[in-house]
Formats: sequence, C-alpha cells, structure tokens
Amino acid sequence: MLKKIAVVLLILVPCSLQAESATAQEGGLEGHSEALGATGPLAAADAERNIEVALQYRAEGHLPQAIRLMEQTLQQHPRHATSRAVMADLLREKGDHEAALAMIDKAIALDDSVALFHVSRALMYLPFQRYDEALSDLDRAIALDPDLIAARFNRGSLLAQRERYEQALQDFDYCIAADPHLPAPYFNRGSVRYSLGMKEQAVADIEHFIKLTDNEDWKQSARELLQTWQERQKEAGETHAGTP
Repeated sequence: MLKKIAVVLLILVPCSLQAESATAQEGGLEGHSEALGATGPLAAADAERNIEVALQYRAEGHLPQAIRLMEQTLQQHPRHATSRAVMADLLREKGDHEAALAMIDKAIALDDSVALFHVSRALMYLPFQRYDEALSDLDRAIALDPDLIAARFNRGSLLAQRERYEQALQDFDYCIAADPHLPAPYFNRGSVRYSLGMKEQAVADIEHFIKLTDNEDWKQSARELLQTWQERQKEAGETHAGTP
C-alpha cells in the first residue's frame, strides 16, 4: 500500500509543474504569439498554453491527444524544459518507462534547478529498481525546495520500502506538520510506526487517514490493514487494538 499511495501522488506532479512554470514566466504570458515557432517569452507562453491543454486532455481521459499535442510542442520548442517534464509524465502514464526516463533526463539537462523535475525522475527510476539514484534525486529536490511535500513524502515512502524506518518517519512527520489535512502521509506514517513497534500511534494514524480521505478504495485498504493488525495482536496475546 505504501507504493500504491506514492504512485498516486506522482499523478499530481505535472499539474504542479505547469502551475510553477506559469508563475515563473508570468511576464511572458501577458503577450501571445500565434506563431508556434516563435522564440523568447512569447514562445514560452505558447508552450505553457499547450501544457495546460494537454493536461486537460489527460484529465478527460484523452491521453493519446495529450501526447500528440506535447510532441508538436516539443518540435517547436525543443529546449522548453517544462514541456519535456510534462511529456515525460505522460509517457510514464502510458507505460513507456524507458522513454519517460529519457525525456525527464533531457528536461533536467536543460534546467536542473526545478525541484519537481527531480521528484519526477526519482519516481521514474523505480520501475528499473534504481533506488539509490531515486534517493539522490529526492535529496536534490529537497535541497532545492525544503518545503516541497511531494519530495519529502516520496523520499519517506522509498526509505520505508527499504526498511529505513527512522529516517522515513522524519519525512512523514514533516509532511503532516506542513499539511495536516493531506491523507496519504498518515497512512504511510502509520505503517512505519507499526514497523517500529509504535502500535497504538500506528492505529491512530490509520484511523485518522480513514477520516481524511475521500477515496473509498483507500478507506477499504486501511480498514483491512487495521483488521490484519488486530488479528496479529490477538494471536500474540496483545490487548491494545484500534477499530476502523
């Protein structure tokens, strides 16, 4: 379940990339060139608008159209780093992991100062089990933007999967302190706390996760996890147990 929630968070990354890039280039958005091949701020504005449309296509379930639009955008703006990062995530969603990783590599080569690019590449390393490189990218993202929850959350998830629970706990604590209303960190922190023997606190985290999330599949998974813990506690003769 740790991995499932981490992957769901990745789906949010391109929208954040688009919003961040639009803010950074706000001056260029005030003017607009209809010629897609233009250069400078006006060309950047065209690329940003295409990103917005592509993300809307994807939100509506039209992934092939989104990919085609970004292909056209990159033909005209091959050095637009955010376009490459968004294209990388679309390719990841398509299941073309090699192409996605190659694309995000190019985005970072163009601009390695965007923390979210490193978060994206870290998660694209996972299908290839390149865990050390993923952790390095997440460390880099946090160095660039210490308050970026996506980086902290995904680093904590990867550390937890590698059984580095104490370090993972610090990242989840940070996420929850930064945004107490975000459900996923409570689930992952609860799982980590259980692994560390902090069973009452673990149950409390999972119960709070159930209250916060609107996703019924996640709620059911959390209830099943609590039930599994209760059964283990009964088998071990323990008396403390939570209820969903």
